[in-house]
Parts: sequence; C-alpha cells; structure tokens
Amino acid sequence: MARYKEAAVVVLDVGPHMTNYLPALKRSVFLLAETKIHNHASHEVAVILFGTTETRNEVHSELGPEDEQYKHINTVQPLTCPDMETLGRINNITPGRGVSDHVSALLVGLDLLKKAIEKRYLKGKKRLLLISSFDTEVEELDSDMRNHVAQELLAKDINLEVFGIGDGAPARSDEAAGHRSSNLEGLHELVAQVSGCYKAVPHEVDMIAMFPTRETAGTASNQMLKIGTNCNIELQLFKKTSKEKPPSLKQYNPPAAAGGTGEVKSETEYRDATDTVITPEAKSKAYKYGQQLVPLDDDSLLHYKPGKCMELLGFTDKENIPRWHYMDEAQVAYGKTPGDAAAVSALVHAMIKQNRVAVIRLAKTDKGDISLMAASPMPAPAMSLLQQDCLLLNKLPYSDDLRRMLFRNFYADDRPHLLPNDEQKAAMKQLVRSFRLARAGTAAGQSQAATQPATQASLSAESLTQAGAVKEQLLPEQTLNPLLQRFYWFFGQRALDPQFEVPPADEDMYAAAVLDQQPLDQLPAAARTALQSLPRLLQLT
Repeated sequence: MARYKEAAVVVLDVGPHMTNYLPALKRSVFLLAETKIHNHASHEVAVILFGTTETRNEVHSELGPEDEQYKHINTVQPLTCPDMETLGRINNITPGRGVSDHVSALLVGLDLLKKAIEKRYLKGKKRLLLISSFDTEVEELDSDMRNHVAQELLAKDINLEVFGIGDGAPARSDEAAGHRSSNLEGLHELVAQVSGCYKAVPHEVDMIAMFPTRETAGTASNQMLKIGTNCNIELQLFKKTSKEKPPSLKQYNPPAAAGGTGEVKSETEYRDATDTVITPEAKSKAYKYGQQLVPLDDDSLLHYKPGKCMELLGFTDKENIPRWHYMDEAQVAYGKTPGDAAAVSALVHAMIKQNRVAVIRLAKTDKGDISLMAASPMPAPAMSLLQQDCLLLNKLPYSDDLRRMLFRNFYADDRPHLLPNDEQKAAMKQLVRSFRLARAGTAAGQSQAATQPATQASLSAESLTQAGAVKEQLLPEQTLNPLLQRFYWFFGQRALDPQFEVPPADEDMYAAAVLDQQPLDQLPAAARTALQSLPRLLQLT
C-alpha cells in the first residue's frame, strides 16, 4: 500500500439508544464509502457495528463462542477496497438490540487494523473512526487499558478520530448526560495521548456532513518572487479555496453483450444562414469579440506566453483594491525555507504597518497565462508555533474585465425623498445585527447548560459566551456543498436500485438546513421585532 493510500475502519454504534441518529449516520458512512469508490479507488474501508443483535467478529471467534467478551459486535465490511456490495451492506444497516460498549468495539477495530498492517504491510494513512453518543453506562476506561490502547495506536501509526453524536444538544436524560460526561472524559485523555481528534456532532445536519464528498491534498507550486534586480524570495503557492463542481455526466453506451456497441461517438456540424452544411475545409478559427467573430488563422496571437515568472510590480494603498475586484480562486504564498519565511514575514509586517497591498505579475508555468495578482499581508495567529506569516494572492481584473455601471446620485438636490432618515438607518442597523448565525437558544446572555458539549461541561454559561464559544452555523470550513451531498447519495442509491426515484428536495434535511429560509416564528426575537418595524418605517411612495 503506497503512502498516499488510506485504510479507514469505521466503528459505528447501532444500539437501541442510537435509533434516532442512525438514518443520518448511515447516509454519512454511505457517502464516505462512495467517495472512496469515485475518487480514491485504491483506498480501503471497513465497517464494524456494535450494539448489534448478532455477534460476528474475529476477536470473539478466537476466544471461543462461550466467551462473554466482545459480544454484539459485528464486522459487516472487512478491510478492503469498497464496491457496490459495500454500499449495499451499509444501506442495510438496521438498529440493533444488543448491549456492547465502545471500548470493546474500539479494540476489535484496532485488532482488525493491526492484522492488516502485519499481513499486508500497510504503509499509508491509517484511520480508526469511533462514532457513538457515549451516553450509556459502560465499563470505565481505566488508565491501564487506556495506556495499552494508546501504545498500540502509536506503535502502528494509527490516527484515532472520535465523533460524539449528540454532544452539544440536549441529552435524553440527566442520567444519559452523566454517562456521556464520564465516558468522554476517558476518551479525551486517550485522544490527547495519541494526538488524535475529537469532534462534537450535536445535530442530524452535522451528522450527514461528517465526511466530505471529495478529499483533496494540498499541492505546492514553487515560485521565485523577484523584487527589483537583486532580491529573490523562494515561495510555495497553495490554493486557499477551490470551487467544487458536480462530476460531469458523460454519455453511456451499453457494451455489446447488452445490445450496444460500447462506444460513444460525437459529431458536430455547422450550417450557414441558408441551412447549408459547412464542410470542414470551409471552416476557419475565429475569436469572439463581443457579438462578433473575428477570423483568425493563428490562435497563438491571442496568448502572450512570457514563461514562468513572479515579479513584484509595486505597492498601492489597500483602499485602491476593493474586495469585489478579486477574481478566480485565492492562493496562499509561504516562504519555502526559514530564510525565505523570515523575508516574507518582514514584507508582511511592513505592508500591514503602511496599510499597503502588493501588485504582482504571475505566470505559474512556462505555458501559463500572465495574471495580475493582489498580494495581501496575512500575519500568523498570535502565539501560533505551527503557522507563519504569508501572502494571500487574488487575481485582479484588467480594464476590459470591469463593467462600470453609472446610476443617478441618491444625494442629488432634486431627490431628497430618497434619502433615509436617522430612524430608518437605525432600524436597518438593528435588523442586520439581529440576524445571527448562532443556533437558537445559544445567543449571548442565554443559558447554554443544555447545549454545551460535554467537553466544556465544567465552564459556566457566562464564561462560554465571553470566550466566544457560541456555536455559529454554516461555518464555511464545516459546511459541505448540499448539491454534491444530495447528488452523490442519490447516485449511489440509483446504482443499487435502478428504480430508485429522486426524493423531493424539501425532504433533504441537509439541503433544507443550508439553503432554506427560516419561518418568521423561528427567527430570534430581536430579528422578529426588527422585521415587524420595517413596514411602518419603509413605506412605498
């Protein structure tokens, strides 16, 4: 197994207490396996369920059927490259009626990964994903067992990822909340020992979006920034943002065995105004300029290829480059060596001090197009030892790319009735301030005792609010594209069942949470009050 490949073992709780969460979790695991099929066919996935009615796992089989340990744990998918059978097994997951604990299930998943590493010499990234609400009474994870598990994880270089389902939402009962707090305390200590990660997943919407539909690794582009004639800084460029598009749906022709030819051929023909077909010999290349086509024999005239370069043209005040002039995807530039990083840091802090932005001429490859880039200073977060100062690059438009729309001035002497008064301005400011993305019931000043994650149970509501712990919805880093989520899920379901119908869009929980507007009665009280005051203040005349 090459270094860039991955082996993931999903350990999922399906006990009776997980019944309400299971549809969303099943969809999330389904999308994880389907993503591997589409984008990483060589990656391997295993699925282990605990809390099942039946028992089927290697650890219990080795101990013997009479042994009471590791019961109600079922390995439904062995560690292998996922296929259609994998999707079918995940789709058929149902709630169990057995009782098992997450520690035993974790050990079964660890045993499966260990045996695969020893037998097949797995060298890529190895992930162990533990998913449960952790709100049932189980045997405590004592220090000896915790140290043993931590040593095994570290020895085999396995990444432990724990997902606390419902952590941050109201618990089923006070007893369940106590069990969750106790169980997570031991897991947090284990995660800290192995440098793993823990993620609270409070709501069903968060469960559906636990795993991205496409996983990409950042690749660097090496560039040499030239400043004048004697100063060169070697940089590494990474994409900061990347637009994710739905996969292209290509035409399909069944193979000969199914009655087709197995080949898809496409032909295009052009016709003139008299509907006469134009022969290939009569066609010539053209450049579309506005609504006209300009004949062009040599299309190389349209491209200026200066070769790979990155040169500083000058500096300008930050106010001269508004954000709406930014084009295309943003990139981040870091110094490649410690010396280069120090030079970038000095440049960044000088630009911040003078409130300036650099203008850079960039061609990333020898055959790439030339671009003008605005390089904005981005200092590293305070007290950060892992990040460094960098430059944020955004593509700038040429004069032909700008569209200057001229409108009449609202402040003209003959239009005083169009100017808002002070009361109208205040009402609109209040409306904007009242629309917060914090979840209902977690606004500043309100109690968070019922909704704070178990990881923060020791903090008071006031300290959480002051520390900025209010949970904001739709964070860009955590919000997946609902179109892609829905597309991949339906695509997988249609592959399993050709008769599967497209479900109504309003029944898609994740799309509704991300895209739909909230009814007036579900908005915060301050927002309702501000909205209700607007008709009186802003009347049509």
